[in-house]
Amino acid sequence: MRSGIAAHILLVVLALAAAVVSRPAAADDRQVCLERTKEASAEIIAACTRAIQSGDYNGEDLSSLYHARGCSWPWTSFADRDDRALEDFTAAIRVNPKAGGSLLNRSHIYNQRHDHDRAIADVDQAFEAGLSDHGKRVGYGERGYAYQRKGDNDRAHCRLYRHHPAECEQ
Repeated sequence: MRSGIAAHILLVVLALAAAVVSRPAAADDRQVCLERTKEASAEIIAACTRAIQSGDYNGEDLSSLYHARGCSWPWTSFADRDDRALEDFTAAIRVNPKAGGSLLNRSHIYNQRHDHDRAIADVDQAFEAGLSDHGKRVGYGERGYAYQRKGDNDRAHCRLYRHHPAECEQ
């Protein structure tokens, strides 16, 4: 009887110790995930995955983890690295529809896949969400490229320099 109680107490203590240890590990994983260096892409992807799966993050924090992992896939040798990046950027946007960086990165993948209408829609959504000056330049480029590839050179030129569709219709 005593050994059964002692064993039960030991299991509870071990479970509590594991819970206490996992919190800092999740925080460390988040920090590693957000570093985004090309040389450590496998480590970053693993850390991002652990942080995402920890359940400790939501909202913009969770979106940034998906975004960071999405940015790391192109540095791998996986044949489906673009598909994995697209999935992560889509997850980041699903969690935070105003994730401008994920919208722009996803638009780039759509442009590579010749899905220019989706690329344009993502850039427009990114502009609505608000972008830094650098983000705006990237957005103008992605949207201009999409229109150019669609054969609409007038819109391509306009969209490289103006972000509001009504301005290009004048």
